[in-house]
Order: sequence, then structure tokens, then C-alpha cells
Amino acid sequence: MIENLVARLNANFSLLSMTTPEEARARLEIARAASVTKRKLYLWSITQGLESFTVDGGFKVEDIAAGDPGAGARLLGGGPDDKLGKDSILVLLDFQPYLKDPVVVRSLRDALTPARERMNTGIFLGAALELPPELRREVAEIELPMPDATDIERTIAATVEANKKMKGLMVPEGERLSHLIEAGRGLTAAELENALALSLVAHRQIEASVISGEKARAIKTSGALEILKPPAGGLDAVGGLGAVKDWIRTRARAFSPEAKAYGLPNPKGALLAGIPGTGKSLAAKAAAATLDIPLVRLDVGALFGGLVGESESNVRAALKTIDAIAPCVVMIDEIEKAFAGSSAGRSGDSGTSSRVLGSFLTWTQEHESPVFLIATANDVTSLPPEMLRKGRWDTMLFVDLPSPAERIEILRIHLAIRKRDPAKFDLPHLAALTDGFSGAEIEQAIIDAMFAAFSDGREIAGEDIVATIRATVPLSKTSREQIQALRDWAKSRCVMANGVKPAETSAPAKGRKVAS
Repeated sequence: MIENLVARLNANFSLLSMTTPEEARARLEIARAASVTKRKLYLWSITQGLESFTVDGGFKVEDIAAGDPGAGARLLGGGPDDKLGKDSILVLLDFQPYLKDPVVVRSLRDALTPARERMNTGIFLGAALELPPELRREVAEIELPMPDATDIERTIAATVEANKKMKGLMVPEGERLSHLIEAGRGLTAAELENALALSLVAHRQIEASVISGEKARAIKTSGALEILKPPAGGLDAVGGLGAVKDWIRTRARAFSPEAKAYGLPNPKGALLAGIPGTGKSLAAKAAAATLDIPLVRLDVGALFGGLVGESESNVRAALKTIDAIAPCVVMIDEIEKAFAGSSAGRSGDSGTSSRVLGSFLTWTQEHESPVFLIATANDVTSLPPEMLRKGRWDTMLFVDLPSPAERIEILRIHLAIRKRDPAKFDLPHLAALTDGFSGAEIEQAIIDAMFAAFSDGREIAGEDIVATIRATVPLSKTSREQIQALRDWAKSRCVMANGVKPAETSAPAKGRKVAS
């Protein structure tokens, strides 16, 4: 990052921006760039006014322009009472709210020409920034990446050095250090320092489990991302979906150094479309266990905010965090609920949905981090066409209702999960009775039967499951037209995840077709 900042300072850019919650780390990077370019460094904040950087590394409060953002903006251009002089950097802290004031915006624009002549550069620094139209072409954004492996290792080493008198504290090395670095990916510098301190307090050692736990907690507070635990058993816990399992298993070593040396690109991921309750989300989660990398759920709906520019800022922050955590599996459940109707000209929210979709699609196409993206969709027909075009995904798989053999496998798995011997049940008979059932409906039939048996104070029997099956009206009957429409859509567009054609599964009555 410092190289990009130094280059723009040397190119005499008048206005830069750095959007990040890590103010302390950003200020340190800016101070380093100021030292490299031999520029004087100043800060301005609404509370302190102007502060000048001192030789000993601190800041001296000048008590100028406090409480007056317009005056803070004018400092950049000099004027009669010139406080910056030439060859200076002015960092404007948390300036976002004041950019709605036309007087402040005009003050900034008036300051640009004299600032360029004086070799002065202003830097907006804050957690969010939405520029007014008058300034959008004037400001160049500088990315502050999340701490990388080198940064994390340096922070771990500094923590160990600061606590070297702690009895029994070991210096992490080798594989243990590698695990700590992997656990720290995706944390800000401050979050990592807090996690390391917590681990020392709790265990008097630096433990990867503590760092991972703090990362899960910190990421969850963002609202859009959550680190999940893959299901026990991985893909073996998924009934049926042979084509999905085979596709994922062939990519089990996709992110290994050997795959890279072989010349393989990172896989983009898959879109699992199909009927609700057929195991799409479970398969997406199980992929992380097979690939042996973290599982992250992205809630696209949580990215949308009520303030102008908030949604776009949330997208950038979430994608930056994902890139930092990588390698990882990113799961987006029911993606159509977030992006339905987001195509250009179809959005009713002043284009916010279209911009969020554009940012997301650009990232899926251009990111180089090892991210395995798996999205699920129940109503794939409502997704914008640009999300479904060739090359967007490595594959699109359609998950239909389970075949008879798959229903037997699903019954066996869910009985075994609940510590019941599947051999004691007539699975072929139960599979025949569940013709037209989804996997979720089969699971619920077993659960309902167990509740009935438990209420009677006895062990569950096959008759209990038969009774709950006969009392269930499956989705294939209540929504038969919609299901057939999905099947018609998928015939020429998707690989069949069940390994069979739609006509070979339980076929509800033919309904309406959906436009391509």
C-alpha cells in the first residue's frame, strides 16, 4: 500500500481517500509515506483542529480550525494565514458528514489549484466516504489491505517480545506459527492484537483456537459475514447429489501448491439451483470440509444500508475481508433473494442494487484470491441474466427431488444421525412412500415420528415414520407448477446434480413454462 501512496504523492495528487476502520494503522502508513517523500504531515479533526507531526513521532495540537470543517478544507490551499506551507500532507479525519455541506465542498474545490501549486495533498481518512458529484473525479482512492501473512507474523513476534518475561511462553515456530497466521487472516491489526492478548490471559500461550474464535466473533459483528463450522462427515453427510459430490471431490486439492504448479487456475465455484429442501445448502457447507478450508457465509441482503453509499462501502469491506481470509469457501444461500431485479434499469432503489450487483460480479470475475464460491438458488429464473452467463461459474447444477435410491440413502443418514440402526427399518418401503418428497421433508418425517414415539414413552418404529409420511403433503404437490417450470428451465442450462434427468424423478403434472 505504501508504494501506491508514495507514487501518488510524488505525482502531486491533490486529493486522496483511504476508507478503513483501521485509523491507527492507516495513520502509521501515511506517516511512513510522508517520511519517504520528505513531506510535512498534518491532521485535521473536528474536535482537535489542526495537529502537526512532531519529530518524536507525536502530534502537536495547533488549535486551528477546530469545529469548522470549512476552515479545515481551506487549510489545504494556504491563504493569508498559511499554516501548512508547501510540500505538506493534510489528513482530514472523518470528513464524510461535512461533504454534504455545499460551502465545505466549494472550499475544497477552491483549495485544489493552490494546493497543487504548493505540492500539498489532502487525504480523506475514515470508515466511510461517499463523495459528492463535484469531487468524484478529483479524488483517487488508496486501498489499505487487511494485514497479510507478513504483518500477522510481525504482530505475533512483537507480542511475544513484549511478554517474554511470562513464564513458559513459547515462541511460535514452524507448523504452529503457520496455523496462527492462518487463524489471524481476516482480522484487523487491532483485532489481532486483542485476540493475542486474550489468548495470553486465558492460556499463557498464543493459541490458534482463541484467534479463530475471536475472528468468528469479529466477522459476525459485520452483519454480512459469518464463519460457520462445516457439517460433521462432510459430503458423506449429504444424501444423493452424486454429480455435486463428484464435482467437489475432483477439486479437493484445488488450492494446493501442487495444483498451482500443475498449471491449474483457482476454481470459481458453482451455482446450485433447484427445488427447496433438496440439500443444496448442506452440500455447499460440506464442500468446505472436503476442501479443508474455512467456511464463510455471505449474507448479501445485510450489505444493503439506508445511507447513501453505505451499501457500496459494505460490499467493498466484505469482499476485502473475504480476500484476506482466503483460501475459503464462501456460501451465498438463496442468492436470488438478494439480486432478483438488480439488472440495469430494473432496480427501484436509485440504482443501489445494480451497483452492488456490479461490484459483486466484478469481484467474482477479477479476484485472484483462492475463494471457492458456492451459491444456492430456489428460484433461479429470477436472477439477472449477467449472473447466469457462461464463464461466471465453473458449473451450474440443478438439484431435483431425490430418486428412489437417493431417498434410501437420505433415510439411512438421518436415522443414523439420531442414533437409530437403519437396518431395523424397511428403507425401500419408506423410500417408496416418500415418492415426491424432498430431503428436508424426509428428515422432518423422521423427526415427527420420533416426537410421537417419545410422547408415548416407547422406541420409534417403522409404523411411526409411515404415519408421518402419510400425514405430509409434500411441496411437489402444493407447488407442482413452479417445480415443473424450474425443471423445464434447467433441462438445457444445467448439469443434473442427481445424475439423472428430471423426467426420471417423480414428475408432478406439467405446468407453465418460464421464459428464458
